[in-house]
Amino acid sequence: MKVKSVFYSFLFLLLFASPCFSQESDLLSTQNQINASRDYSFNIFDGTSSNYTMQQFMDNYISAYRLTFRALDDFFPVDKEKGRMLQHYSNVSYWLKWLSPIFFIPLTHEEGHRSILTAQGIGSISQPWPNIHGVCYVKGVSNATLQNLRDNQLPVFIRLHTAGIESDYEIIRKEKELISFKQETTPGIGVELAMREIMNMVYMFYGLFEIDMNLTEEVNELDRDIVGHDIYGMAYHLFRPNAAYSRYKDFDDLSQEEVDFVKRIGWKSFINMASPFHWVKNPVFNLTDNMYITGHAGYCIAPFGDFIDEHIYFTYKDLHLTAYARQFQNRYNWFPAFGAGLVDFKPLDWLAITARGHFWMQPEELDFNTANAMLGGAVELELTGYLPSRNPDSFMNIQAIGLSLGCLYKTKGFMPGIEQHEDHLRISAGVAFRY
Repeated sequence: MKVKSVFYSFLFLLLFASPCFSQESDLLSTQNQINASRDYSFNIFDGTSSNYTMQQFMDNYISAYRLTFRALDDFFPVDKEKGRMLQHYSNVSYWLKWLSPIFFIPLTHEEGHRSILTAQGIGSISQPWPNIHGVCYVKGVSNATLQNLRDNQLPVFIRLHTAGIESDYEIIRKEKELISFKQETTPGIGVELAMREIMNMVYMFYGLFEIDMNLTEEVNELDRDIVGHDIYGMAYHLFRPNAAYSRYKDFDDLSQEEVDFVKRIGWKSFINMASPFHWVKNPVFNLTDNMYITGHAGYCIAPFGDFIDEHIYFTYKDLHLTAYARQFQNRYNWFPAFGAGLVDFKPLDWLAITARGHFWMQPEELDFNTANAMLGGAVELELTGYLPSRNPDSFMNIQAIGLSLGCLYKTKGFMPGIEQHEDHLRISAGVAFRY
């Protein structure tokens, strides 16, 4: 009972530490920003037509969420005559923002797991709704298939465990970038962002409380989740890649070394709270009238261990620049990485350009134990051309419709949001709306 009390108390503190829960004080003062036109992009093709990639699902989810709640905010406007507290709490859209993550976060989490299997040509079924035990599954994969993956491609097998948390971490990062460049508002996506970060952290620090899941493997192996508890399974298989294979691992199944690793993940997850998005009402700091800056630190797990990163977002007039430093860690060793980008640069009203570069040192062969490093990196380019609407006041006030074309090339290594660990070239295409 004591553990549960501490657990729920900490959740309560996390919830109310986030300023998105007091955004009613900001809403009316940022009305011009809220009503400003914004761009919403949808990735139609992302290198394959067989199924959604992780990146494609993340991007489309964020745009769909933003566009849906922008429309709902317009349909259920804030009553300015009511007191400040009632401006939100009596608003239908506000409560829907609270309820929706309960359904949407499991969806994106399980799709992260599923995308790794799809990239390996392995079919599976995503079940993003809780079963009788309150657990969401990706299922439909045999023991033999999973064991073959573990025995021959251990980093990919470990990523089956980490990809759900990785996917949610990338969504969080993308949402923070949108707010940082004032392409979205905290009243628009603040609740989704806070709840997603809280739930992702809970999963990672769950092991600090030494809680067992008490899951029993289903009789039919095709009805079983592919990994069980993400963190416990990850730790077990990293330390014991040659053990007799089974899926569901509980805290009591772990050795002391594995327990220490699980607790390392738990304690490091608190790095995600090193962010103005959780502690101040306006996380973007104005340096001058047309210059502003913000940033945050983050932590996530990886196929060979974990990583910490620090992000900076700088805007001068219409120039949006981002840069990050990242520190990967396997069992004992650290490996540096960094990157930079030019985001949504509009040299012309009808053209938007986003370009990013990444450089990394990672464990050789993405190995958990090695001290040897391999060099790698990636470049990304996306061009979006817009055709202005002849009648922007009609049909949802759409100001322009656009087409986008993107290209990504990465060398061997792990890149968050991209399923492939080998050299990879990807062409993408989509549509965009300015609304």
